[in-house]
Amino acid sequence: MIKNKKYLYEFECFGLDDIEGLYGKFRKYGVGKFLDLVYRKTIRKMSFERDGDLLNNEGFVYVSKSDIERYLGNGKDKDGEYYWWKILKSLSSRGIIKYRRGGLNKFDSNKMLWFIRISDELSNGVKTKTEIEDKNLIKWLNKKNGEKVEKWLGVKTIGDKKKGDWLVGYELNVCMRSSIEIDDLEGVIDYRISNKISELEDKSKWLWLSKKKKGEILDKLLDENKWVDGLKVEYRKKYEVLLEDLEYLKNGEYYELSDDYFKRDKFGGRIYNVFSNTIREYRKYIKIDGEELVEIDLKNSMICQLFYMVKLLLRGSEFERNTILNSVYWELDKLNKGYKNDDDRDLRLGLLYLNRWDYILNVENNLNKDYYNFLLEEFRLSSSVSISRNSFKELLFVILFGSEKKLSSMRLGDNKYSDLESLLLGDSKFLIRDLKKISLFSWYKSRDYKKYKNVSLILMRLERSLMDVLSNIMIRYGFDYISLFDGFMVKKSEVKEIERILNGRLENIDKVFRLMVK
Repeated sequence: MIKNKKYLYEFECFGLDDIEGLYGKFRKYGVGKFLDLVYRKTIRKMSFERDGDLLNNEGFVYVSKSDIERYLGNGKDKDGEYYWWKILKSLSSRGIIKYRRGGLNKFDSNKMLWFIRISDELSNGVKTKTEIEDKNLIKWLNKKNGEKVEKWLGVKTIGDKKKGDWLVGYELNVCMRSSIEIDDLEGVIDYRISNKISELEDKSKWLWLSKKKKGEILDKLLDENKWVDGLKVEYRKKYEVLLEDLEYLKNGEYYELSDDYFKRDKFGGRIYNVFSNTIREYRKYIKIDGEELVEIDLKNSMICQLFYMVKLLLRGSEFERNTILNSVYWELDKLNKGYKNDDDRDLRLGLLYLNRWDYILNVENNLNKDYYNFLLEEFRLSSSVSISRNSFKELLFVILFGSEKKLSSMRLGDNKYSDLESLLLGDSKFLIRDLKKISLFSWYKSRDYKKYKNVSLILMRLERSLMDVLSNIMIRYGFDYISLFDGFMVKKSEVKEIERILNGRLENIDKVFRLMVK
């Protein structure tokens, strides 16, 4: 049952009395709830390791136009100006928030989206949880919550044709029975920071990084105390917001969550739940029905998906019309004008890449059947440059997923980008080049679509399709799970049986895939 009591964060430096004095009693809780929403979204998205778009890098978060209008007022004043616009400008002029426009509205390509940034004073200041006394606002929140319920819980069983997504709804129900409790939060945070420092120290040695990027990393390491203090504040707030989200979830107050969880993203089809972006070191404290969980994930998922993609493309046009590989196959065929002959077709589609993998999987035992170790060993034999496995893996990802502008300036010792491309990709470089030329816009209809993103688009779609297969198997066997993009969190008492069953299914799909307990 949905509770009628609703709450918001009230900020000491700009409280409800301040809001009422500026905008009147009628706007008091609406403006307060707007600031509460922006704050919680900011904490959820906050990251000292930001590598996303400019707006996110600067701490801006997306807020829907409908939320802005409802919280700040969608009527007009006596001068014909919208209340929401008047209050937004007022909050900005007082330094409470900043706002920007960006992206495009999917319902109206002529309208940009709204992004809001809350002030550091509010974000870092004292706050208290306060009950909302505006009955109309509570009524609206309950209505919006009901819409979420319909969207998420519309599908009740496999094969149900109602609105909704069966797997998304399933994960919602499991997460409602989940919990997280960290007794020594400061100790876990210190461990997390220690890991981040080690990662940065390794990253600072990546020879292929630009001088600018290296400079940013070194600045953090040189001013470690300031950076660490900021991280500690961020991690405490993230844990606080996660606990609140779980409480809202258990109480059925879905519209109050700090992010739009329980959905598939439009790019790779990945499922997002309340734990998807939880700090790695926090995840070991998550439980389902009070039982400890264990992580199990696909070994080297992305590079294995590349192998599988090449294998399927070489089989020919055996794809269902509604699959992304069907589009890929025929777009490549059109690009190469049907290919000159069979040898040319095999070369362009990466046959020799499969031969490298066949050696790793069936012949070479010393490298633990690991593609990255195999490539690293080849690189060591052909270059005097010393590089770690993790650096090598990231380098491969940049070559696979990077833009032409970024790739053209790459250097590693005496090796130019073309040398690195040949070494890391072999003759599959022709396929990767071609994939970055074809159009897959119909699979990601967005202003952000760029052809160089095709490789990641394809591999993520393939990964998610495979994960959907594994998810449905676990559901049929009655296993609870929480997905993590290329893996799952499952009950410790069930992990061995899950590993046996799922790896048996994966072997039937292709032996390149294997789930491993972390």
